Amino acid sequence: HATRLAEVAEKIGITLSGMQSLLSRLLELARLESGEVQADMRPVALQTILDRCLVPLAPKAQERSIRVSMVPTRAWVLADEALLQSIVDNIAHNAVEHARGGRVLVGVRRRASRVNLHILDTGPGIASDRLETVFEPYRRFDDRTRGADSGYGLGLALVKLQADLMTFEVDVHSKVGRGTRVCVSMPKAFQCSRGLQREIGITR
Repeated sequence: HATRLAEVAEKIGITLSGMQSLLSRLLELARLESGEVQADMRPVALQTILDRCLVPLAPKAQERSIRVSMVPTRAWVLADEALLQSIVDNIAHNAVEHARGGRVLVGVRRRASRVNLHILDTGPGIASDRLETVFEPYRRFDDRTRGADSGYGLGLALVKLQADLMTFEVDVHSKVGRGTRVCVSMPKAFQCSRGLQREIGITR
């Protein structure tokens, strides 16, 4: 009897946590759409953002038998740190949700004055005719096998709005049966000597 009560209490806790997460995302979506959110653009160490995301995500990936690989980076980008953290968190969580016992790979490429963050997963992929709507709110693309989606299709909608606010570019490439790659292109930032203002677009 006590075990049964504990199971019920755990399920209630999970449900309440999911509702709180959904409410938080809905409020953030409303704030972004209303123009209430302003981007505070500063130089940010991209590796710090990745570590904050991937370290806490590791237990969930392990539970799902998903191997997460990351290529370390020394890149600095011009971004609002909180908004960038949210973008990376949402994309990485989506990748782990979809990978299905496969792999998630995180890597960075520098292109002239841009830094491109790539997050790839070996999930089921998204059909080409559905890619155009991937950033629309409440869109989910793998409902048949994943059950309830704790994000309710809001994750990528938030990513798009947050990226637009910082003039980032977000592209999604996917092949059914092979997986999905999300690329976030950001302006490069250069960290000058201590005490000096950091400038944009200067190669280290």
